[in-house]
Amino acid sequence: MSYPGIRVLTYNIHGGTDLYYRDTMNEITEFLHRSQADFITLQEVHEYPFKKSTVNTLAATLGLYEKFAGNHRMTDGILGNAVLSRYPILQSVNVPLASKKEQRGLLATRINVNQHDLYLLTTHLGLNQNERWMQMQTIRRYLETNRLFHHPVILTGDLNTSRADIHPLLYDTAKIAGKSNRPTFLPIRRRLDYIFVNPHFGLLQYEIIPVKYSDHLPVVVDLKLKQNS
Repeated sequence: MSYPGIRVLTYNIHGGTDLYYRDTMNEITEFLHRSQADFITLQEVHEYPFKKSTVNTLAATLGLYEKFAGNHRMTDGILGNAVLSRYPILQSVNVPLASKKEQRGLLATRINVNQHDLYLLTTHLGLNQNERWMQMQTIRRYLETNRLFHHPVILTGDLNTSRADIHPLLYDTAKIAGKSNRPTFLPIRRRLDYIFVNPHFGLLQYEIIPVKYSDHLPVVVDLKLKQNS
């Protein structure tokens, strides 16, 4: 059976504002449309209770399926992670991660790609080193307990560190591409944003896109599902 090439994009959208807190949601939406990504994962998505849903609006505009998981309640809404998919999302779960201040979570989705299960996960880890270590251990246990590595797995997100190691069966696409020194976070010029894949995938291309609609830069990879996946 021939599998399609898959384009994955991850982006911390800073609540739909740029580095200077100017509203850039229209620019972000147009950029995501131009990307032609099959899977989009977003962090720092700000949903407001009395306004039209950001994620629903994006999904409708882009013609994609969507899931949102809120984690941190704010005075004017809730902050969380989102998955947008060209393929049907069969199941989703939001896994709480032990957090010192701002609550964090792992959004895990099961997606049907040509009658095969693919697992797409996204997260936004904490600012404290010990906190991140505990959160990474929770993610690792979730992957192993649910035996996800029998299937294609993609893990994305803003991990708030330049040294992220989740699981030995998850490979950092930036390292594979020889681009792990390229920054994704504008204020301190460090790489905080990742796309990991398991051995079911081959990497075709890795890019960091230089658009300044957030305080982060989006990461895009093109992947090929291996024939025996």
